[in-house]
Amino acid sequence: MEYSYRFRIYPTKEQEAQIAKTLGCCRYVYNHYLAMRTQIYKDKKESMNYNACSKDMTELKKSLDWLKEVDSTALQSALKFLDTAYQNFFRRLKKGEKPGYPRFKRKHDSRQSDTSKCVGKNIQVLEHAVKLPKLGKVKCCISKQLQGRIANQRKDMLHKLSTKCIRENDIICMEDLAVKNMVKNHKLAKSIADASWGEFRRQLTDKAEWYGRKLVVIDRFYPSSQMCSACGTLWSGTKDLAVRKWTCPDCGTVHDRDVNAAKNILAEGLRMLA
Repeated sequence: MEYSYRFRIYPTKEQEAQIAKTLGCCRYVYNHYLAMRTQIYKDKKESMNYNACSKDMTELKKSLDWLKEVDSTALQSALKFLDTAYQNFFRRLKKGEKPGYPRFKRKHDSRQSDTSKCVGKNIQVLEHAVKLPKLGKVKCCISKQLQGRIANQRKDMLHKLSTKCIRENDIICMEDLAVKNMVKNHKLAKSIADASWGEFRRQLTDKAEWYGRKLVVIDRFYPSSQMCSACGTLWSGTKDLAVRKWTCPDCGTVHDRDVNAAKNILAEGLRMLA
């Protein structure tokens, strides 16, 4: 399920300029590919779909550097909106309705917008701001009612995830993370708070007992991230949290940091039960 919220934002002058630039680039991309699709059909009686436009835009950005200055997902959204406009045009045409061919966007249209895609944590609702691609933190007013709804959604998500984990597994292994100490790290605090690790463990503990499952908690000092799950070699380089992938210096196995740690936690948990 997707949710949408409306905020009144208070951007700085620099952020206002970036917003205007993004709107202009999105309008340019929309109009550029509307003209291209129209011309291709006139010349060759061929159509140009979203994928073809997206591939061509990769080359277009190489020749127009200023398109790289705005959020790339907003430009992709402009192409998708154009493709939707074409689909609606053909649908109405097929039904014998007034087709309404896609129109060019104008700079002075009364309503202008751009749409960015949430990738990772590039979009976040913060305490007194929203984090947006290419803009960073933008000041806004968030009501207590909205904060409550966000908290409820997070809790609902945790309940669904913990229930799924318990129902689909007889044994669950997890690390005993020192959450209170970790939130003192300013680089991690927001992510840890958003993930609600402490609440997730509490729910797993209660549900494991209720459903008769085993929850094994691994000691927080167990080197799950530093140990090669293939050969057992320890490599201290993963103490740097920025290291997301690494190669074992002994056996040469290439590891994803989180996947490797999960394998080690599972193996240690099963060993403790043996």
